[in-house]
Amino acid sequence: MIRGKFRQDLYFRLNVVPIPIPPLRERREDISLLAKHFLNKFNTAFNKKIPGFTEKAMDGLTKYHWPGNIRELENLIERIVVLLPGNEVIDLKDIPLEILMDSSQDIQGLETEKMGLLKIREAIEKRIILNVLEATKWNQTETAKILKVNRNTLIQKAKQLGILMKK
Repeated sequence: MIRGKFRQDLYFRLNVVPIPIPPLRERREDISLLAKHFLNKFNTAFNKKIPGFTEKAMDGLTKYHWPGNIRELENLIERIVVLLPGNEVIDLKDIPLEILMDSSQDIQGLETEKMGLLKIREAIEKRIILNVLEATKWNQTETAKILKVNRNTLIQKAKQLGILMKK
């Protein structure tokens, strides 16, 4: 056998019944089960006792498009477990902003060829703010904390972008 080559006869022996597995973004109901599984795995591996996820954190994970599928989810949970001080519940603030803002959809649907840079930036900022507001159930203080801005700055920016803040 030549190194680096997969034996063709072995491939055909293993390929009796192909099992198609849809990407994680098409199996959103599996995200919470997998996240909990990976949390248990990394709690054991790193001798931690993180009890679970808040509802908001799980909502944030479920809404993400997961281009890296299960490996991306596993790597994210490992990173959170390693970096989370203490043994508190994983909250929305512990999830990276790029997951919450779902960057794959920030530019899709925008007619960028008809827009200037300023309009494109405003459209993306608006989508990011709306995504985080929805993830926090419109909690302005929590949204500002996640976006790392003052609450008054958030309110001013939302007004500028035409976002009606819920009271």
